[in-house]
Amino acid sequence: MNRLGCVVILLCATAQSTLAAQQQTAVTDIGFWAAKDCRSTSKAAGIYSYVSGAAMQAADAANEAGQTEQLKESYESALLFSRLSANLATTFEAFCKNNPKHDAEASD
Repeated sequence: MNRLGCVVILLCATAQSTLAAQQQTAVTDIGFWAAKDCRSTSKAAGIYSYVSGAAMQAADAANEAGQTEQLKESYESALLFSRLSANLATTFEAFCKNNPKHDAEASD
């Protein structure tokens, strides 16, 4: 198994433990997550973004070397981790970032 595959497996395992921890944490009355869970979500989004960039660099190197199978695999990994990062960023925006409109509705 190549190095990128090992990174993928490691990150998936980390994400699953993070998500399990988030599910066990109580949610506040207005729907925002605990700060610890928000930090975990933010860190995971950053890690996935970094891995996506590393996969793109690997794809570029494979392209220059003429390794079409490695090129395809690296691009697919980059796309996967980019989507995961975007999904976590959206989740952070919805549940962690202060939203004045939501705060005003909650105080009514």
